[in-house]
Amino acid sequence: MSTPTQITEPSEQEQQLYYYGLPSKPRLLARSNASESPWTPRTDDNNHPVGKSIDVVGSRHAMVARWHPEGLCDKAIALLEPVDWTSIDVIRIGYDGDEGPKPVIVWVGVAPGSTTWEVAHDAAVAVRGLLVREGMGDVHCEMRESIVSR
Repeated sequence: MSTPTQITEPSEQEQQLYYYGLPSKPRLLARSNASESPWTPRTDDNNHPVGKSIDVVGSRHAMVARWHPEGLCDKAIALLEPVDWTSIDVIRIGYDGDEGPKPVIVWVGVAPGSTTWEVAHDAAVAVRGLLVREGMGDVHCEMRESIVSR
């Protein structure tokens, strides 16, 4: 019999480097796949960090037809009520140089210092549960600290 994996707050290194390569240098707060996909720094042959980049989801993914037209966004917003979110984006984020499309992510911006890791993690897992129930098991939720400027 296996024991459940203990979920812990991302290390300082993961918080700082998880989104390495993105121009806004966001700080990771929580992610719904932390237990199934523990983070390890990815480096190139010269031991330099491999950067990530953002892509559009594209019209072929089911999320495009479901996010706004079918109200999935509103359901996610209700689950995010415990956090002071500043933005919600559906995008692809992945490592530069990887083959194939980057993973689709519900990317939630949270005001810096406004919530605890535990609250953010619980909200990310709740959004992930919604996505799975709605047939989008390939989509995860990640939260980052961010400030929206106008």
